[in-house]
This record gives sequence, C-alpha cells and structure tokens, in this order.
Amino acid sequence: MIWSAYAPGSLERTFVVGHFTPDVAITVTRIQVQLVADGGNCRRDPTLTLSNGTQRGTYLLHLNNASVDSGALSMDVSAGTPLVLMVDGKEGGCRWRPADANIVVQYKTK
Repeated sequence: MIWSAYAPGSLERTFVVGHFTPDVAITVTRIQVQLVADGGNCRRDPTLTLSNGTQRGTYLLHLNNASVDSGALSMDVSAGTPLVLMVDGKEGGCRWRPADANIVVQYKTK
C-alpha cells in the first residue's frame, strides 16, 4: 500500500508535508522522492523526515538528487500512531533551489 504526499515549491524551508494515522499496525517498507528540480552544490542537503514522534520511530532521508530512494526499510508503526512527514531545507545554501517533491511512502499491514 502507499501513502503519497506532495511538497510544493521551494524545499529551502522547514514545513510539514503531511500526516497519516494508520488504523492497523503497519510496517513502512520504502520511501521514494522525486523532485521536479533538485538542488545543486548545497551546503546542507534538504532532508525528509518520517516520524512517529519518538527517536526510534524516525527515518531521515537526504534529498541530494532529483530521485531519492530509501531502499528497503522495516519501520514498525502501531495502530493509531500518527506519522508526520517533514521537510527541512533551511540553511541549505544550494546553487539551484530544490523544489516540488512527490513523495511515496510504501507500507504493509502487520
């Protein structure tokens, strides 16, 4: 199954992209991001964070290319636990402004 989200405009700022609260326990298996415009020569690459509010339940993905794939993941999430997707691109200092991210979070029920 998938949860998709869109982060419009410049990613050189910090903002919440979306929230998702599963009704049943799930395992997040992969995160893929496609940028319409990737950054270039950034001092600090923008990041995408998927979090359930705990340190153990947080995954950080660096948006350092136009297409980014987390690879296989196994992030367990209990039923009723809110998940948050957040972009942090402040202080990136990119030569080109990274923008417009299409995000797909793949998961399976437990």
